[in-house]
Amino acid sequence: RFTYRDLPRFPAVVRDVAVVTDESFASDELVRFVREWNKATQLIDDVCLFDQYSGPPIPAGKKSLAYSVSYRAPDRTLTDSEVNALHMELIAALKNALHVEPR
Repeated sequence: RFTYRDLPRFPAVVRDVAVVTDESFASDELVRFVREWNKATQLIDDVCLFDQYSGPPIPAGKKSLAYSVSYRAPDRTLTDSEVNALHMELIAALKNALHVEPR
C-alpha cells in the first residue's frame, strides 16, 4: 500500500554534525536520540548518517560519525540564525545525553 504526502512548501536547511564516539557506539542510537529530542521542537525534518571513519587522527578505540540534519518549518522558511541556535542546542544535548565529543 502506498502512502502519499504533499511536497514541502518551504525549503530545508541542512547542517552536518560529526562526533567522536567509542567503537562500540551504535550509530542509530544518535539518530533515535535526535528524533526523540525533535518532539519538543518539531523542526528537524530528517537526520541520517553519511560517514563513519576510524584511523588517524581519531584515537584508537574511537570512531568518527558524521550526520546530516535537515531542519524545516511547516509554515515558514527558517533563518540561518534560528537554525544555528537550534543546531548548537542539539550538539549540546548530544554531548550531555550520549557523552559524545563534537568534532
